Amino acid sequence: MFNGCNKLTSLDISNFDTSKTTNMNSMFKDCFILTSLNLSSFNTNLNTNMNEMFKGCSKIISLNLSSFNTLQVTTMGHLFEGCNSLESLDISTFNTNSNNYMNDMFSGCAKLKSLDLSHFDTSNVLNMASLFKGCVDLENLNINSFDTQKVQSMENMFCECSSITTLNLSHFDTSSVNSLAFMFKDCKLLEFLDIKNFDTYNCASMGYMFSGCNELGSLDLSNFKTELVKYMDRMFNECNKLISLNLNSEMTLFSQLMIQKNPEADDISMRTGCTAGVMSIDETNKKLYFANAGDSRVVLCKNGVAEAQSEDHKPEMESEKTRIYKAEGWISDGRVKGNINLTRGFGDLEYKQNKNLKPEEQMITAI
Repeated sequence: MFNGCNKLTSLDISNFDTSKTTNMNSMFKDCFILTSLNLSSFNTNLNTNMNEMFKGCSKIISLNLSSFNTLQVTTMGHLFEGCNSLESLDISTFNTNSNNYMNDMFSGCAKLKSLDLSHFDTSNVLNMASLFKGCVDLENLNINSFDTQKVQSMENMFCECSSITTLNLSHFDTSSVNSLAFMFKDCKLLEFLDIKNFDTYNCASMGYMFSGCNELGSLDLSNFKTELVKYMDRMFNECNKLISLNLNSEMTLFSQLMIQKNPEADDISMRTGCTAGVMSIDETNKKLYFANAGDSRVVLCKNGVAEAQSEDHKPEMESEKTRIYKAEGWISDGRVKGNINLTRGFGDLEYKQNKNLKPEEQMITAI
């Protein structure tokens, strides 16, 4: 509704009747210089979508949403992403029983020092990727009630939470999680981390998981199973004070790097690909035809001036988003499933495995 009103400094919506509104997606997105919002009169009883509602409201310092009824809301992804001046946030009455998506919900809320989410019911949440990413001032975080049994992605979840010193995640159920990549990256002051109960049997990616945890002295990974893990690059990179690492005898964390246990999973065609830019010359009709897949670019130089003849295929494009979500994928940090930052190309077959979809309907396609 007000998406992209980037010159708006104040907004009086006290007389808005929103009693029949079911979708508030991107409502105030990218209102970059908006400094305050009074939403106490908002009726959100029928609202089901709060995705990106305040994303990019980078000047707002305080938000009181205690009057919000969120019982029907199924997605809160990117809700406060980029609210990097936000210091006070009242979501004490939020009901998250129906919520499926919390990815990037607080991402980039750099000034928040404390978050009490102990009242959150997360039993239906599927995606927590980048949930607290970039909350660099966050010191106190209460997520003791989190039920994560259905969560499929936790990548980047606490990435760059550089002020947190202790995290007890022993209650986390990670049995459905397929990616833990970057989960604790650059948690520079983290001294204590309890993840000893993590079930990683279905996890495929652990790259950069603890990278930059400079103060972490010990880790108990004795329950980790890594048979299906494809990516472990820089997993403990710059863990300078790590002196105790508990790996049980059955864990294949390092042996997997040396032995190919699953040829199909490690097939290079599954995890590599390329983009393309092509030109066809029609000499008869004196025409040039250009095409591209992915972020390969075609440029025509005419009279010394370069003119773009192609458009990058990126996850943020609406047409690409629609296809990705229909293919049961998701987008985190501008990347498909948090990994690949383009949406069309050759190869990358792991994104083209849905047998119920046509080639052009897959998450990544060359068509």
